[in-house]
Amino acid sequence: MARLDKAPRRVRQPAWTVLLGGATGLAAAAAVLLAVWLRPAPEGGGTLAPRGGEVEWARKVGVEIWAIEAPLRRIAPDSTFSPGTPLVATYSNVDSSPAWLLAFALDATNEVHWLYPAFLDPASDPVAVRLEPSVVQRTLPDSAVLEGLPLGPVRFVVLVAREPIRISDIERLAPAEREPDRLRARWPRARIDVVPARAEPDPGSSGRKAR
Repeated sequence: MARLDKAPRRVRQPAWTVLLGGATGLAAAAAVLLAVWLRPAPEGGGTLAPRGGEVEWARKVGVEIWAIEAPLRRIAPDSTFSPGTPLVATYSNVDSSPAWLLAFALDATNEVHWLYPAFLDPASDPVAVRLEPSVVQRTLPDSAVLEGLPLGPVRFVVLVAREPIRISDIERLAPAEREPDRLRARWPRARIDVVPARAEPDPGSSGRKAR
């Protein structure tokens, strides 16, 4: 034990590999599916009884938005970015069933600027992006540039549901009904995360344009 205490310790550092172009790959740890607590049983000395339960499905799905810059940068609360910056989403889904993703930005007037799914034709009505089960963080295959996004405060909204939702389900709402609290009331079983950010002027770069 004395020799072990004196031995040099290695600290394992996380690592990721960035591939720009077709997709961006990120490594992530697997999520814990089941929490179990042990407590003494009411009767019988020294025995233990388990308790706990399955984690709700919404906690098994995680989505993050990244700015494709050098280096790659996650859009965190109060981040700044240029409207011309390509953005890409990564996800993990440790549930056994697929989930469905809508991701968009709300500007100061609650106008919607779509990230996922791609909304390139106003006559179309794309369905949410299907997120297959995966314990590894995966990257969606295309990036997006928020076309027409004004400078100023922006809220990124990530809506993950158990059933397919279409773009029209958001587009037909009045601006006041697009507030995150209103969306949560409309889809109480969905997971809705909001990341406040700010669009600031900067030379942009290329990427798929989203309405």
